[in-house]
Amino acid sequence: MSGASEYTAEHVIMPDGCPLYVERRGVGRPVLLVHAGAEDSTGWVSQAEALAAAGYEAFVYDRRGTGRSGRDGWPVDGAPGHARDAVTLLTALDLAEVTVLGVSSGAMVALELALRAPASVVRAHVHEPPAFRHVGYGMEEFERLDGTVRHALAGTPGDHAGAYAALMEAVNGEGSIARMAPGRWAMEARNAEAFIRDDLPLIALRRFSDGELARLAPLVRLTVGSESPSFLRHVAAALRASGGWSHQVLPGQGHTPHLSEPEIFVDLLVKAAADEQT
Repeated sequence: MSGASEYTAEHVIMPDGCPLYVERRGVGRPVLLVHAGAEDSTGWVSQAEALAAAGYEAFVYDRRGTGRSGRDGWPVDGAPGHARDAVTLLTALDLAEVTVLGVSSGAMVALELALRAPASVVRAHVHEPPAFRHVGYGMEEFERLDGTVRHALAGTPGDHAGAYAALMEAVNGEGSIARMAPGRWAMEARNAEAFIRDDLPLIALRRFSDGELARLAPLVRLTVGSESPSFLRHVAAALRASGGWSHQVLPGQGHTPHLSEPEIFVDLLVKAAADEQT
């Protein structure tokens, strides 16, 4: 491949027949990028291009139920189901010694994948997994957010984009949708149903045991934005304390830095690789 912006695309068929859309960019050490809720692979394009330019082979895909992937049997069982899909992807794409990078609910899937494929995943870079069950008031926060969604859907049944917008306004403040870049809102609106039916009620409610957190410690590099909502920072602190995870605070960043800083995770991966060689 001669340029970072060039890519190949294919659909990988899961054991139950569900097709998952995958793009491949670059040549080098493989990195699998797992997108957040209300997103799809288009949200990772700038990061994938930067990774390819830095000497990585970057794979982005649409999780089951999102983007250009299928919805066979969806939603399944949250993070475990998405991780099973990802294990199939690793095999189909012949990926060994892969680094996994996930943000938000994608971080939950990345952690689950690292547990299920320890022979393949050499590093899991995770940014702010929204693990509600790992903080004392987590389920109260979940009920607040889920209640906002249910109230909105009661008023306008089937309007998942509208319910998602109401949730984002509740989290980020009035006017947050209007301030969002049009391209980003288009991506989030078309994947809002997946967020409401899968990411929030299923993926984010996965609780990892202390043993699982300890097993993940050698693999995990946890990041948290200094400007992220306090709940997400509290979750990160709880996971770090329970698992003894390595972590880093990203100054001036929030919950989705990959959408505003094209090379932010590239820099982290390059630095981590350099540290491991010294």
